[in-house]
Amino acid sequence: MDNFRGQEVKIIGYSNGFLKLAIDDNTFGYTIPTFIPNGKQYEKILQEKLEKEISSKKGVYFLSNEVHSINSADGVDIRIVFGYNGEKPIKYLSLKMKSYNRVGDQVSDKISGDKIFTIDLTGPINKFNHRAFTHDAFFYNSTAVCMELINVSLEFMDGTKKNYSTDMSEIFVSSMVNDCGY
Repeated sequence: MDNFRGQEVKIIGYSNGFLKLAIDDNTFGYTIPTFIPNGKQYEKILQEKLEKEISSKKGVYFLSNEVHSINSADGVDIRIVFGYNGEKPIKYLSLKMKSYNRVGDQVSDKISGDKIFTIDLTGPINKFNHRAFTHDAFFYNSTAVCMELINVSLEFMDGTKKNYSTDMSEIFVSSMVNDCGY
């Protein structure tokens, strides 16, 4: 156990430069490593573990998908980080997502009413390609706090396709949480 602002916490993961903390079974959070005693040492160990895991992944993999911020007009900015270790170049990558509020209820776009959000990316995406991108004002809702990937579709340059929609755990690194339930 470590200490964060006077509270006992357990470091349970690492994502995008942040340590993931557990205060108890229901309370989680993120902080930068310098806020934890020996945090830089934890960061180095967890980063090495993540790099080893990534090198063993085959195909597309995701490191994070998140609500990055909400602007003054309730536009939800999202951030997605993914990589690719496959053999065939990806022509198109399509992501379908749902968003949830703080109590685990699904939210909709305040303008269109949509509850399923889609991002279509155009390649080519080649082996050992790692991408991070943000999409500003992806949809509008002031209460969105979490994004959950529900479908990932790949079309390769040779015309073959691969779809992930039920058990997608194989495409997520272990530190990524793709569950907005509470």
